[in-house]
Amino acid sequence: MFRKIKKAIEYIQPEAKAKISKIINSHARHHVEDLLEPVSFLLVPLFFLITGMQVKLEALLNLPILFVALGITVAAFAGKLVSGLVAGKVNKWVVGWGMAPRGEVGLIFATVGKGLGVVSDEVFSAIVIMIILTTLLTPPILSFLLKRA
Repeated sequence: MFRKIKKAIEYIQPEAKAKISKIINSHARHHVEDLLEPVSFLLVPLFFLITGMQVKLEALLNLPILFVALGITVAAFAGKLVSGLVAGKVNKWVVGWGMAPRGEVGLIFATVGKGLGVVSDEVFSAIVIMIILTTLLTPPILSFLLKRA
């Protein structure tokens, strides 16, 4: 579209052409992410709010569910650390721990699964606990590793 406009303004006065080109170039650099960012400021918090409202608080106090959540958390940390070990010529532990808090995709799948009735309230709560733990525990551990390195 921008190329067509540039071609159409080839034969107009140089001053007007310069002004139009400046406007076109400023808009040509915008990406879809830039255009969707204001929408995400509204929808992302709503998603987390709705997801948090779906967690059954009594499931968070259930000891077997807490043990399952801790097991899932350990597995999540272990998987990310093992995958960090195959990183190139960088600090492999920092790469592994840096990947640990990436649970938002898991949260989306858990929410969809819960909506479809495939994921129970207990499993959903365990997944949410795992995501909370990986998100909260990673920054201090990563900070320690970065200071040490």
